[in-house]
Amino acid sequence: MKFTVADLLDQLPADEALPLAKLEKTLGLSSKTAKQQLRIALDALLKLAVVQESEAGLQRADNPELIPARLRCSSKGFCFALREDGGEDIYIREHQLNHAWNGDRVLVKVTREGGRRRSPEGGVQCILERQTPSLLAQIEQQPDRLLATPLDDRLLTSVELPAADAAHLDPEHQSVVEVVIDRYPVGQFSPQGHVARSLPVNGGEAADLELLLTKHRLNAPAAAPRASLKALSADGREDLTAQPALLPQLWAGEAAPGLPALALESRDPVLYFIQRLRDEAHRFAVSTHRAKRGRAMQASPLDSVPGIGAKRKKALLLHFGSARGVQEAGLKDLEQVPGINAKVARHLYDHFHEQG
Repeated sequence: MKFTVADLLDQLPADEALPLAKLEKTLGLSSKTAKQQLRIALDALLKLAVVQESEAGLQRADNPELIPARLRCSSKGFCFALREDGGEDIYIREHQLNHAWNGDRVLVKVTREGGRRRSPEGGVQCILERQTPSLLAQIEQQPDRLLATPLDDRLLTSVELPAADAAHLDPEHQSVVEVVIDRYPVGQFSPQGHVARSLPVNGGEAADLELLLTKHRLNAPAAAPRASLKALSADGREDLTAQPALLPQLWAGEAAPGLPALALESRDPVLYFIQRLRDEAHRFAVSTHRAKRGRAMQASPLDSVPGIGAKRKKALLLHFGSARGVQEAGLKDLEQVPGINAKVARHLYDHFHEQG
């Protein structure tokens, strides 16, 4: 399919109907098959009350029960929908994923409200946009089919491969394969894909770089974003061109990705990590400054007198009430302090009067 549900919804205004023919043209659909796929998607969205259809055309509808979110799963099978509006994360049980994968943009419906120590629960009603067009995997030959098991254990699935891809089997596990997804799971049908290439695991620095770029899909230029017929304000979006972005220092070379900047989602774990680094650096600087200031505030002129330890310092302060009182005391007064003999008194007296 040449478009995602998110692409489709981005083209539909909420205040007026858009003719079907104009929507097909905007999405670049010319073949009969592509137009049939659009009709199937529209029928499903009509049932979800996300889209309204009239004689004039189609328009987007507001269904407050459906919450846009990004799906995040752990390797142990725990999945949460991270709401785009910043609300509380929604726990999604495995049977409520409805074939959604980690990273996908979805519409979620809450089925059970949260409590004091329990997150709200919900189910995926619609997959807006797929996050994983390709993946790294290892091939496994089963009695009746050939499967690719993703290396990313957050992808809770296996991908069926054509029999011809058995040529990439590697019993010694010296390589992995890049699998391109041809069909995502639907109904009782498993996802299908094909092997694009094999990549060595221990092939040296160049091979490691290629694995890294393939894993994050940086070895091919990203597709240009689809233009929208609507103004930003008409879709409830905001202009983020002034949003602060990270400017990583890239390496040079033919294979270096052309990433001038890196903008992170507001709830991306990487952003949390960077914010934590910033907060920790700030905390360390503030605590160090406070410690130095505290030591300076607690410093006493008696600390600079050789031979005056904590015990004698305490006795002097108890007797005279303050360090200034010690500084202004006469020799006879100093000799009256318990623990301060004549020699120490003379030493104290000379120290402060020489500085005075």
